[in-house]
Amino acid sequence: MKRTSRIIIVASLLLVSVPLSAGWIHTYGGIGEDGGYWVEQTPDGGYIVAGHSMKGRWDYFYLVKTDSLGDTLWTRTPLSSGDGSERGARCVQQTSDGGYIVAGERAGWTAVLKTDENGDSLWWRIFTSMRPTLGTCVRETSDGGYVISGRYGLLKLDSAGDSVWMRLYEEKSRHLQLTHDGGYITTGQQYAGDKGWLVRLMRTDGDGDSLWACLYSLGEERPFAMGCCVQETSDGGYIISGETRRVGVPDSSKLFILKTDASGDSLWAHLYGSEGYNIGYSICQTPDGGYIITGVKELKQFTGGVWLLKTDEHGDTLWTRTFGNKAEDKGRCVQVTSDGGYVICGSTGSYCPWGRGTEVLLIKTDSLGYVSLEEEPVMESPIRLEASLNRLAYDVPGEAKLTLYSADGRKVLEETIQGKGTWTPSPPSSQPSGVYFARVEGGASYQTKKVVLVK
Repeated sequence: MKRTSRIIIVASLLLVSVPLSAGWIHTYGGIGEDGGYWVEQTPDGGYIVAGHSMKGRWDYFYLVKTDSLGDTLWTRTPLSSGDGSERGARCVQQTSDGGYIVAGERAGWTAVLKTDENGDSLWWRIFTSMRPTLGTCVRETSDGGYVISGRYGLLKLDSAGDSVWMRLYEEKSRHLQLTHDGGYITTGQQYAGDKGWLVRLMRTDGDGDSLWACLYSLGEERPFAMGCCVQETSDGGYIISGETRRVGVPDSSKLFILKTDASGDSLWAHLYGSEGYNIGYSICQTPDGGYIITGVKELKQFTGGVWLLKTDEHGDTLWTRTFGNKAEDKGRCVQVTSDGGYVICGSTGSYCPWGRGTEVLLIKTDSLGYVSLEEEPVMESPIRLEASLNRLAYDVPGEAKLTLYSADGRKVLEETIQGKGTWTPSPPSSQPSGVYFARVEGGASYQTKKVVLVK
């Protein structure tokens, strides 16, 4: 009996020393002004990032390929984008041949770059007939070609990069997505006279010809509004994120999301953020039907940071997270990852190792937006937790959700608990021995406690 007790104690001590990490934060670049605009998870579990990198007075397209932990596999600066900062590559997608298609800006014009799987350039094109603009988004199409959104139009290319058609619009476009029927949906803004700048949503067919366009106001007191990102949702409608503010009133920007039906009719809209500069650059629908948004949260008279915001399907806030504390910290793109977490790309001054300038920022979080799992101090919360070997005693008001996470941040179990009681794994051998984190959420309150399970 004594021998058994010693074994359990030693095992518990060893297990507690396991690294407790649910995600990571990485930066890329050199001394100067670098930044990221787009990230996507690749089939190998890693990530491809597109952005810009300043070298002297010149800005370059900047591509970074990482493994699943964010460690660099290769970087490329294949194309100069001209004199000036924050140009470069705005969007990247891995293509069906394993290479990458990239869109951005070179010397004020839309630039498109095709690479092989190692990021080495195969061809590039500059399109000067799309008006001085940049390529804001690129997607591979079902015919093997590509469609690119510019600030003032859409451009269709074949697989060799030659132009198939071009559509020019007077309205500003910032983002593009393919729709389920082979058409396109874009968002941006349009000037509407006395009403100011309104959010614009345009639906086109597969040839880029407009099927309908809708304008949205976020209130008469906010005559400036801009759609930054759009996604088709599982119900066939659309979700838009962006920025709205009062003209001439400093520190009045708010992040908004707006939901429409399949015809573009508005269903609801929400504003987020207090005084300061708040903007939603990117939005994705999550597997639970809600939404994840990233952008900038900057409080009045204070610095802000990368903002990650999770809502339910109605746009009501579930939780928010911020990373960094400088004005240079910006979240530009968010994607749902294969493990149910999130990856965020942007730029940072807070995490820059040089102490000056900015770098490309890549953040991997778990499904709750955490980079690392750790016990949280008991604050003003009605939830009470007490952990011992193989069990968790709880006292919660009403009904609550208990979620068990492994030490590396994977969600392994979710149960509903109520009132006062004790949780144990059922059956006892259902989870491998190790360190886990039990998070209990009830209403607006939550607590996290470390639990050691030993078979």
